[in-house]
Amino acid sequence: MARFFWGLHLVFKPWQPPGYSAYLLFLLATMIFGQLAAQVNVLGKPGYIMTPNARWEQENQLALSFSYVPQAYAINHFMGAYHTENIYGVGVGLTDFMEVYLNITRVRARASDIGVGDRHLGFRFRLLAEEKHGVSAVLIVSAPIGTNQHLNHDALIVEKTAELSSTLRLRATLGYALPVIFVIPTKEGNRSLSLLLKSKKQENIRYLSGVFGGFSLDWNEKVGLSMEHDGHSVNAGVFVRPLPWLLLQGHTFEAKELGFSFSLSFPLSVPPKEMRADER
Repeated sequence: MARFFWGLHLVFKPWQPPGYSAYLLFLLATMIFGQLAAQVNVLGKPGYIMTPNARWEQENQLALSFSYVPQAYAINHFMGAYHTENIYGVGVGLTDFMEVYLNITRVRARASDIGVGDRHLGFRFRLLAEEKHGVSAVLIVSAPIGTNQHLNHDALIVEKTAELSSTLRLRATLGYALPVIFVIPTKEGNRSLSLLLKSKKQENIRYLSGVFGGFSLDWNEKVGLSMEHDGHSVNAGVFVRPLPWLLLQGHTFEAKELGFSFSLSFPLSVPPKEMRADER
């Protein structure tokens, strides 16, 4: 417990050099917990690079993620412009068919003007399990809240996995994201109970619209490569799992810009290491 509060002290320390918060988030998490980490996209959802997939863990998990997205491929359109951005993510499995995700974006170039950037709340629902139906299917729904909704996406994803050998696995995904967002209108500071549809194109929202797809090939879930088409560009990357609970990813956007991310994950049904040791 002392290590936990020491970690919090470091995270909220007034002065922080570039990248300090992301490093301490990683450090704090590794001190407390960690199990098997699945490949995730830049929002921390199971996926490839920008796009989500339909992978579903057998146990409910808590996942933490951090992503770096270069300016040319940034998702958020702040004050009429795109900037290099960092995206922090937290995901929690609530039931065997529902997960909830929270994202916070930080744009260093505009941090003094906007503080914390876009905040996104989304839900992921399991529709089909591959073990029973031959393919897996997932529905992603974004909460229609917030002033900036550049991360919002509502999508249906189907997926098929193939065991190529005892060590090689191929995962292929196809999805469709609505080209519109749902918005709760406000009038004189009060929100109504109705929903409005707004075009992503008209709102300068370029994340995940229309048909998208991708695949990954991994060896024993330790190293692998992935490629996708996110509806706008073709991206490719590699990932490595140096520890069961830690996944590191590096990727390229159209072979023009580089990005990276890391994620940590642990099953909620497993107590921390210290607690397990006490039970012996």
